[in-house]
Amino acid sequence: MAQKLHSADRSKYMTVRTDVVGDYILHVNGAKEYMLTTAITANVTTTTAASGTWGRTSHATGNNKPFVSDGSKWQAA
Repeated sequence: MAQKLHSADRSKYMTVRTDVVGDYILHVNGAKEYMLTTAITANVTTTTAASGTWGRTSHATGNNKPFVSDGSKWQAA
């Protein structure tokens, strides 16, 4: 079951979901942002996330830097 994250006035919300790539936030505009624990190196780490999808990792390699999927690899944003 998805969890909802509400804005302060509760007029908008995002949901937290999981798929084969990992846990992600589904933003109000339909964009996905993955929260990963694996190392991400720009233009090296492969992904099956759709092109344009955002990602961040808590791993020391790439820690909290924004990445965007090109459809096959994570790129520095």
